[in-house]
Amino acid sequence: MSSLSAAAVDQLRASQLDACDDASTPLQRRAGLLPSGSAAADATTSVQQTVVPRPAHLSVPKSRPIVLIELFAGLGILSIVASQFGLEPSAFLERDALLLRLLEERHPEAQLASEFSQRKWEQWTFPSDAFIVVFGGPPCTTISTAGKQLGPDDPQSACINSFLEIASFFGA
Repeated sequence: MSSLSAAAVDQLRASQLDACDDASTPLQRRAGLLPSGSAAADATTSVQQTVVPRPAHLSVPKSRPIVLIELFAGLGILSIVASQFGLEPSAFLERDALLLRLLEERHPEAQLASEFSQRKWEQWTFPSDAFIVVFGGPPCTTISTAGKQLGPDDPQSACINSFLEIASFFGA
C-alpha cells in the first residue's frame, strides 16, 4: 500500500482542526495536529516520545490470544496506548475514509470496516479461543454538556447501541 500523500495528510489535519472550536485541545496536541513550532506542538513532541512503562502486574497471558477491537477509532489513539503494553489491535471500525486509510497504513494486519450499518464487521475472524476486548469512543455528544443533549432523540445515540451490539456479537 502506498503512503498517504502530503495533500491527504494536510486534509486530515485540516478536518480535525475544523472539528473543534479550540485548536489547542489535548487530543489535537497529542495527535500532532498543531502547527510545528507552536508551544503546544513542542509539548506534543515530548508527549509522543514518552514511553509508559508496563506495570509488572499487567502482564499479557500467553495462553490465549488477545484480540483488540477499536470502534469509532478516529486516529486510533487508544490502540497506540494499548501497543505500549504489547497489545496490537486486530480490528477497527471508523467511518471517516481518510482516518480509515491512516489506520490501515499504521496497522496493515488489522481488519477494517467503515460503517456499522453495512455489517462488514460480521466478517471479521478471530481465533476461537481468543480473549476479545472491545473498546473505543462512540459519539457522546448526545449526552455531553458540549453537545446538543438530545439523548435518545438524537440519531447519534444509535452509535452506543452499535457499540454494544458488536461487543455482544463477538462475545466480549
